[in-house]
Amino acid sequence: MNRSTRVGDGDAPAADAEPDALFDRAWKDAVLAEAVARLRAEYAQEDRDACFRVFDALHLATGERPSHRDLAAQLSLSASDVSNFAARARTRYRAIVRRVVRESVSTEADGRDEMRRLFGEA
Repeated sequence: MNRSTRVGDGDAPAADAEPDALFDRAWKDAVLAEAVARLRAEYAQEDRDACFRVFDALHLATGERPSHRDLAAQLSLSASDVSNFAARARTRYRAIVRRVVRESVSTEADGRDEMRRLFGEA
């Protein structure tokens, strides 16, 4: 699995899946990967690398997720900082995903439709 698309990931369509399902999965993966790259760059530019490291550990890394307390100890943060950083990063990530989708369509309504089609939300 691509490390940068774990958030919201699901099983990939079977090799014999319909071409539309394969395209939708590839498009969804591309949107998520772009959103992760933008979030990483945004936090790096703002010198908020700890926020991205929390998001990465809790939502992108493969394997078992650390507890907030364990992650706090690893990153020299408080557990409440980990919780706050995770919540802020998830909110920012969702906004970036919406922006990436919106940039690919003509209208705001099309963006809402595409978000609903890909992720089940508007």
